[in-house]
Amino acid sequence: MSGLIRDAGIASDEQLARKAMRLKEAKELEVTIQRRTISNWRNGKSAPRSKQDPRFQLVLNALNPSIEKRREIEALIGTGSPTSKKPSRAVDLQNLVKRLPVPSWMGAGAVVALLLIVAVTGGLSFSSLGTGAYLETIPEDQLRLSEDGFVLPFSSLRAVDEQHLKALTSWELYVARNEIYARKGRPFVKQTSVCLQSHFDRWAKNDSSPDGWYVKQAGGLVLSDLEIRNVDTIQRYECAVRGGRMTCSGSLRNCQ
Repeated sequence: MSGLIRDAGIASDEQLARKAMRLKEAKELEVTIQRRTISNWRNGKSAPRSKQDPRFQLVLNALNPSIEKRREIEALIGTGSPTSKKPSRAVDLQNLVKRLPVPSWMGAGAVVALLLIVAVTGGLSFSSLGTGAYLETIPEDQLRLSEDGFVLPFSSLRAVDEQHLKALTSWELYVARNEIYARKGRPFVKQTSVCLQSHFDRWAKNDSSPDGWYVKQAGGLVLSDLEIRNVDTIQRYECAVRGGRMTCSGSLRNCQ
């Protein structure tokens, strides 16, 4: 996108946002295009929801690319590359034992004992027994974020209720619940939370992103009473209505 902006003779994201907003007014659309949106798209922090996204179409019209270039860009939106899975070191003992060429003199119990010895010495990890691989990143087409990178930007300021949750995907519910902790700087260090850590790292405050909001903090976190209630509301909705909570394995986990 940066190349398109230069080719269009546009000097900044702010200038492009203003140009797109003028087109919006002409079409009488109920959307808002901000500099931050364009900056996030350009830097890969977020992406249009689809090629039909009215904000994306207005920005594309403002850039006025060639027909071939436009088709090339639209083809990339909503497809992307397949989400890679990071192989987990977790091993399902029962399935592994079945696949091993076990000598006739060695019983299954001896094989399990041998595998546990290997695990203790660092060869295997059973901390996530039977969960399989975990996603390194959350599928972009499953998240709709605010300009600042939140699913529910208000969840630390006012109460969350079921009406706020009905339209959210299971991934969005997962992030919405955990972004309450992330605002306080919670690190997500477990292998089962690798996709969350990757997601919030995109909004980390550092030298290259001084406007970021995520700052890891050591020690215990203190949530307000409102935040605790909101976490509970989201979790109860996940369990009662959606049938489970999303995890970085890409599947719902039973709440019981």
